[in-house]
Amino acid sequence: TWAEGSGVAPSSSSTAQPQAALPAEGGAEEAATAARIAEVTGQPVAQCLQALRDTGGDADQAVLDLVVTKLEMARRQDEEEEKKKKKKKKKKKTRRKKKKKKKKKH
Repeated sequence: TWAEGSGVAPSSSSTAQPQAALPAEGGAEEAATAARIAEVTGQPVAQCLQALRDTGGDADQAVLDLVVTKLEMARRQDEEEEKKKKKKKKKKKTRRKKKKKKKKKH
């Protein structure tokens, strides 16, 4: 599997920042795997470690879970931004209608 060294090579331009101390539940091997996952995904090492533990040590599944979670969060953020734009646009239309009504009355 990827965790054992075959598969995706981590990028050297990763934005992941190593963290000082990792919980020693799984030892050095688990910490090293979590660090490699952080390099690939750009997620914090602690979050990668938790994903690794949540998947029972399956690094490939942990990477997949982290990426899917990141994509879902981005999609939700895009939806929220779209709602805000629609709301703002609706307010503008309402203001224009009110201005037109005032002009017609005068």
